[in-house]
Amino acid sequence: MISIIFIGIFWVLNGQLKIGQLMAIITISGIVVSSISSLSGANIKLQEAGVAFDRFYEFIKAKPEFIPTDYETYKTEKVEDKNRNINLQIRQLSYRFIGRKKIFDDISIEINSGEIVTLCGEIGSGKSTLIQILQKHYFPEGGDIIFNGKSLSEYSIPLWRQYIGVVSQQIKIFNGSVGDNICLGNYLEERESIFEFCHNYGFNTFFDSFHQGLDTLLGEDGVNISGGQKQLVAIARALYRKPSILLLDEPTSAMDTKTEEFVISLLKQRKSQFATLLVTHRLQLAGISDRIYTLKNGATSCLNKNSINPI
Repeated sequence: MISIIFIGIFWVLNGQLKIGQLMAIITISGIVVSSISSLSGANIKLQEAGVAFDRFYEFIKAKPEFIPTDYETYKTEKVEDKNRNINLQIRQLSYRFIGRKKIFDDISIEINSGEIVTLCGEIGSGKSTLIQILQKHYFPEGGDIIFNGKSLSEYSIPLWRQYIGVVSQQIKIFNGSVGDNICLGNYLEERESIFEFCHNYGFNTFFDSFHQGLDTLLGEDGVNISGGQKQLVAIARALYRKPSILLLDEPTSAMDTKTEEFVISLLKQRKSQFATLLVTHRLQLAGISDRIYTLKNGATSCLNKNSINPI
């Protein structure tokens, strides 16, 4: 537009163009430039829509975690007595993310009923990835996981997750009450059992301090409570399921000393009810372990718990 104006003025001064004609040219040029600009904007929006459609298509075509027939099979499968003796063996497990080098290639751990086994290691060594594998979110490249004499691959995903209780580092809190987040079901129907559970396990000491007790709304992602309180809700959720195997990934990292002592005492009192795999860097929590494994350079080794150093 600046070029058109300068050229037009030059022509007017040289008598090649009249002022009225120049104004008409400028007006028409403004309309044309505006239209071209609009077309450019439309093209950008079309490109963004194309990217969004491709992403949406990826979600639509993503394979489900398990197919509906697996769920129908799960309904007919029988959950073994959770109070029986539990034995979980991880044998020479190896895993890598696609296109990367192996995170670990010789993970060997054994956990039995009534035991608390701690896994320590440096940041990025693969501890949380192992917890994900034990939940069947990832599948190992090599090795095997044996649960009560059967390979983990023989258990359907819905059935296997009836045996485990998990407290991960990334805790999901739903936009509901404390009770809703513990039972993940119909709180109105399970209200009495949740009250009894919290009283028996000692959680009522903490949850009663909430504004409306178990009926307190936590907000999406737990915006109304602290990080330590989120972890308490997650621990209560895991224990309420009465798991055979309890998987804890830094379960007290956001807690104060008093709350952590409560969790330690609770785990020591209830340890006979399940087999526990604990991932932690906190020495006070690791001190309740029956065995401690350290994960280094992709392999595990069993240590005397009194000899472990802070990591």
